Amino acid sequence: MGFTGFFRVLVFTVLLGSITGAGAEAAGVLAGRVEIRSKNQQPLGDNSGVVVYLKEVNGNKGFAAMKGKPSMASENMKFAPAILPILVGTSVVFPNKDDTIHNVFSASDAKKFDFGRYGYGEENSIRFDKPGVVNIYCKIHPLMAGTILVLENPFFAATDEQGRYSITGIPPGSYQAVCWFPYGEAQVKQVELSGDSKIEADFSLVKLRNANPRKKPAEKMKP
Repeated sequence: MGFTGFFRVLVFTVLLGSITGAGAEAAGVLAGRVEIRSKNQQPLGDNSGVVVYLKEVNGNKGFAAMKGKPSMASENMKFAPAILPILVGTSVVFPNKDDTIHNVFSASDAKKFDFGRYGYGEENSIRFDKPGVVNIYCKIHPLMAGTILVLENPFFAATDEQGRYSITGIPPGSYQAVCWFPYGEAQVKQVELSGDSKIEADFSLVKLRNANPRKKPAEKMKP
């Protein structure tokens, strides 16, 4: 499954979780577009992989973990997807789809683990039980880097290549909408939803670096 296809499934899962957690009144929609620009303000074209989420809904309480296990695969010497938002308490599976050995690990405060070496067709999984930014690497291949953003409520979505996103089933209220990715600074906008309203919120981000290095800058930007 490609990056865009994966997040179509993810957004559908979020929709189901939102309806279950928020009840019949959960009818609001937050949608919009995110544009990523270079440091010299040039559009990059591919605006996928940005996460837009609501910082707090219902005190971030009463939300069950996502059903099933999202995947972050080692594939073509990269992590796929490279950026994965999940709800706290969710388990993620890490399959190896490359014809080589990988050793996936994280030293992040939100989750520390080391799967050791495993080959093609093998997989490992782990539960993420603490919110925060988790940087993922391979000990054998230093250019491989991924990010898992562990969030405290299910109202989030990731952008497609055109930068579009949609978060549905939001209960009425005033919220902080956060636009986040690990390659630059996050943006926050205040949004107000009432009844079955639909709010548009667009963002423009600047890509300050091309990779998520092992110095862990993304972990300093709290979700």
